Amino acid sequence: MSEAKIKRFIGWAEGQGGESVPLTNEYEIARIKHKGGTFVLYVNKKGGLSFSDSAARRAWAAFLEGKAWPMNVRHKRSKTEAKVARLRERDGDACFFCGDPFSLQNPPTLEHLLSIVHGGSNVIANLALACEPCNQEVGSMDVADKIKFRDQKRRSHDQLDRTA
Repeated sequence: MSEAKIKRFIGWAEGQGGESVPLTNEYEIARIKHKGGTFVLYVNKKGGLSFSDSAARRAWAAFLEGKAWPMNVRHKRSKTEAKVARLRERDGDACFFCGDPFSLQNPPTLEHLLSIVHGGSNVIANLALACEPCNQEVGSMDVADKIKFRDQKRRSHDQLDRTA
């Protein structure tokens, strides 16, 4: 991602009513405050562009298309963002499986406890938040195997904590 393009994006965002605020880590390339909150564009581990939420993704898409995206109005959260917020309230801000805290570098993903392929649904009772590596590892395991995986991961973390 070119520095000039990021500067153009920041200028565009400010022209839409957003405010560029200081970055908080080396992965962030733009942090924009708007009426609905703050969103971040950052470089992911593969060197690609990543977004803190759907607002950031929609703003970037509008910028690329040369469209307006007013930042002085509250934009509706996506259903996924609302579910993630509810799950964070219910379960806390750490991976259901390994217990590692979520961050910009380790964002939460939605995990279906009973996978869709096994008949699970998208209701909150069937969802948990997981880090990407754990989510990938459990895949479409059945529920019992996912619980065993979680117990094993947490035991491993506990053993590492005791030896540290």
